[in-house]
Amino acid sequence: MRTYIALLLAAGLAVFALAACSNDDIGHSVLEVVSINEGAPVIDAQLDPGADKIAGTEDDFVPNGHVKVAVQNRAYDEYTTTTSATDPLASFVIDRVSVEWQPLVSGTAADNLPAFNRTYDFGQVVPRGEIVEFDVMLVTFEMKTQPFLQGLITGDPPFVAQARVTFTGHDSGATNTFYSFTTTIPVEFIGVIVHE
Repeated sequence: MRTYIALLLAAGLAVFALAACSNDDIGHSVLEVVSINEGAPVIDAQLDPGADKIAGTEDDFVPNGHVKVAVQNRAYDEYTTTTSATDPLASFVIDRVSVEWQPLVSGTAADNLPAFNRTYDFGQVVPRGEIVEFDVMLVTFEMKTQPFLQGLITGDPPFVAQARVTFTGHDSGATNTFYSFTTTIPVEFIGVIVHE
């Protein structure tokens, strides 16, 4: 009889442990992109003519090809109320960013972009209940040296492509479980920034 009761207690504890593990799912974050480039169109210029506003002079420079993205971390469900920093699932950590290019119109310079799809390490923490804004590199300096983008400076027509950006990370207390969320960003590629 004692052995039977011990087995029942052990089985009950095992069931409780399984239930406790599955209930951890309730604490998971839900990440949402709430704005891209503060709501403005994303334009990637290959050259900024600098302070004198004249292309081909010494103060020309290649502008950064990044975009600001605002991400919100909300609780998995409406019953999760713990937002303390000591909560093991209080934050979401973005570990990697993948950028995949998709031409919107074939037969344009955009067809060259998928060769520059890439994934890189990231390190952004998004606390639960907060919106965090950070920069994501879309167009690297290596891309800007390519003939199909350099040609925009000398008169090739601008074009539009779409960047599919996937963020992969984990809840701060669950380092072995990774989640991804994705957004798409239309980008217009132009040659020289025109200052008014």
